[in-house]
Amino acid sequence: MKLILFPLRLTWTLFVILTPLLGVWVASSLAAYLNGPIWVACVAGAVLFPVGPLLWELRGTSRWKRKQERRKEQGKGARERILTFWDRMVLRTLFLNLLFLGSLLATFPQQGFTALSTRGDWMLQTRASEEADIAREYLFGAASRLEWLYTLSKENPYKDLAPDDGHPDEEPDPNQYPDEPERPEKPEPPKTKETPEEPEKKTEEPNKKDSFKIESPKQRQPGEPPTWPMPERLHPLVRDIPADVQRDYKEVARYIAAREKDPFLRVKALHDYVADNISYDFPSLNDGSYIYKQKVDQVWQTKTGVCAGYAKLMVAMGEVTGDKIVYVTGDARDLGGNVDGAGHAWNAVKIEGRWYLMDVTWDAGGSQDGKTFNKEYSTTYLFTPPSAFGLDHHPDNDAWQLRKPPMNRGEFIRQPLMRPSFYALGMELVSPRRSQIDVSGDAVVIKLENKPMNKISAVVGPKGGSSSKRCTITGKEDVTLTCPLDRSGTYLVQIFATPNQTAMSLPFVGQIEVNH
Repeated sequence: MKLILFPLRLTWTLFVILTPLLGVWVASSLAAYLNGPIWVACVAGAVLFPVGPLLWELRGTSRWKRKQERRKEQGKGARERILTFWDRMVLRTLFLNLLFLGSLLATFPQQGFTALSTRGDWMLQTRASEEADIAREYLFGAASRLEWLYTLSKENPYKDLAPDDGHPDEEPDPNQYPDEPERPEKPEPPKTKETPEEPEKKTEEPNKKDSFKIESPKQRQPGEPPTWPMPERLHPLVRDIPADVQRDYKEVARYIAAREKDPFLRVKALHDYVADNISYDFPSLNDGSYIYKQKVDQVWQTKTGVCAGYAKLMVAMGEVTGDKIVYVTGDARDLGGNVDGAGHAWNAVKIEGRWYLMDVTWDAGGSQDGKTFNKEYSTTYLFTPPSAFGLDHHPDNDAWQLRKPPMNRGEFIRQPLMRPSFYALGMELVSPRRSQIDVSGDAVVIKLENKPMNKISAVVGPKGGSSSKRCTITGKEDVTLTCPLDRSGTYLVQIFATPNQTAMSLPFVGQIEVNH
């Protein structure tokens, strides 16, 4: 009997001890993530145990005594309390702390998980030791158990906008994909948003048929895509497509399918056409009417759409060309957004028996003010290596990460928000290695490795604000960014880089969130 009772008592004791600690951990992590006072969470923990239960016990004991006195006056016998002092303290502690913990998670389900995943180790600060690493592993492992709460509470409106085959009967086999390297291999640097045309490109004649050059199918290994990122020039079929063909998206797809037999270049042509001809519908996104405007025919007629419209049009055109293109939903982390990202939709395509990822929306352009669409064609998110695509895209279904082992949501949130182009430029982030950090001094310091000697600039400004200050940059290969912080608040350090040393405007390649 003792052998049975001992593990039950041990489990009960651990539960009683861990419940108050768990409440303090959640509250303090939320405070760290939201740049609030951590001491308030610790004080709340002390109130919940032992101050709160003890005050409750004193009040309860006082009421019990008065009740017994009334019974005595009525000539009735006194009663003994069923539970001991410690039993009552335990139950009251559990009640108060479970109520506190449940209220926190119910009020901040998304932020609670994000806070635990990013700042759940705040008490370790920047300690680097084997013991600290083990502690972090346990803390973030515990945080990952609450991912269900995040998923349950966060709605992705683009899931409901999926086409009929938005949940394909065929999914990628994770065993088909080798273990992903930590970072994508260095390819030719891409042009990203706000990058001016490089001087040498100005001498090209874009109207000539031979201006689009890429490896032929014979030069590629079987089952391998062209080198990423592909040249940022429209496919010739898209550039020179006759006007009378563009009356219907099916005619465009048939036109491309009849003239481009290479499956990679055919999908690129579809990608290029949609990216070049569809504008992002910021007005309907901002007023919420976008949910009624993402049918393929509507997107085609208005030449506007949000991510769902881009992705659905790609699926529909792929059905005509015979290319297996599917609709994928998840979270994506954009410039100026939160570290956990926002609902988004993109595509996966199966070519020669293997799946590849692409996001036509993000290759079409962007906006500086969230109101006006600025067309800026790119190939950064076309056939992007999964390890690079996963820097800012996390699918709802882990199978569409196309990597083994898949990254959990906590790992996705913790990693710095660097664009695939940052690593494509051959750079490496030395420190910090988190999406959000704390700084108590008058500046934040970021260190980069820049062996290709790219031109770099950086600015820092309040999150959600419009003003910013330039960061001081020292070093060439080993670069240090020192960014001034004026007052308490949450800041974004935004990093820009290009291989073009004469460029006046540099493309955005990543950012770090700073709590000061």
